[in-house]
Amino acid sequence: MSDGDILSTARQLTEELLTQLGLDADIAVDFSDSDTERGIRYVGVKLEGDNLNELIGHHGRNLESLQIILGMMLVKKLDTEENLRVLVEINDYRESREKIPALLCTACSRSGPRERSGDGTAAYETIRTPCGSHGVETRTGYCQ
Repeated sequence: MSDGDILSTARQLTEELLTQLGLDADIAVDFSDSDTERGIRYVGVKLEGDNLNELIGHHGRNLESLQIILGMMLVKKLDTEENLRVLVEINDYRESREKIPALLCTACSRSGPRERSGDGTAAYETIRTPCGSHGVETRTGYCQ
């Protein structure tokens, strides 16, 4: 199975699924990183468009389900033994989620005094920091 066949099939299946859901998006498909130790190749599917928040869902749950479904459809359609996984990115959702811990650290460092809860023996402590007119809660590891 050629790389071109894999990518075109992934694109076709994504288009069909979006059509069934009544959604429209710009689709880009390519190979993402591979995990050579475990023999996994990742097919990246990037979707851009309006009204795609439903596909993301609460805390990305629908997005994770979509990845599993597309991955299963792709492997079945290609009838291959190759270990393929699909990673879906919708309107840069993952990229923006990866920035949150860094933003929390920035807020903590600017906020001044911190109020800690916990006795220091727990796996984590909750830190409340004043941030403007509201507090930011995070766990140690993000802000040290």
